[in-house]
Amino acid sequence: MARSPMAWIATRPPMPRAAAATLVGQALGRGDPVDAARWGWDVTKVGLVLLTVLGIPMWLVPDLILQVFIHDPLTVEVGRLPMRLVGATMAIEAVGMVLMHALLGAGDAKRVMVVAITTQWIVFLPLAYLVGPMLGLGLIGIWVLQAGYRFLQAMVFIRHWTTGDWASIKV
Repeated sequence: MARSPMAWIATRPPMPRAAAATLVGQALGRGDPVDAARWGWDVTKVGLVLLTVLGIPMWLVPDLILQVFIHDPLTVEVGRLPMRLVGATMAIEAVGMVLMHALLGAGDAKRVMVVAITTQWIVFLPLAYLVGPMLGLGLIGIWVLQAGYRFLQAMVFIRHWTTGDWASIKV
């Protein structure tokens, strides 16, 4: 699904994701899964704060952000509510993205791939087609569904991180 440039940039700050993968991988390389688990949660907290701060202006003043990229007032009006939805769900995005990369740093790439493909290609995209064009809920319906899909993905990654199964993977 195409996103606005601001939404794409804001949901992909490399620091927390790269830090999670690197710090988890290093801790496991030292043979310290307890430290790795701690790093996963600590970096998730940093990412949560960072993306929440980035999301607040999207939620509170979406027009100011949209007008940097879009100069047509009608298009800004169409983008206002989706931008607010993106801003309001940035914390969810942070948790999901950071823990996904923490799992990748632990060598759990297969599980990450299965979760990502299942939630996006098997769940979200068919439902987006159903909700948007088929049921007529349009752009707003799809963006609400996007938030739900990211929430589901984040919950699955939280569950996988919490189990600690990733700590025994040999790479």
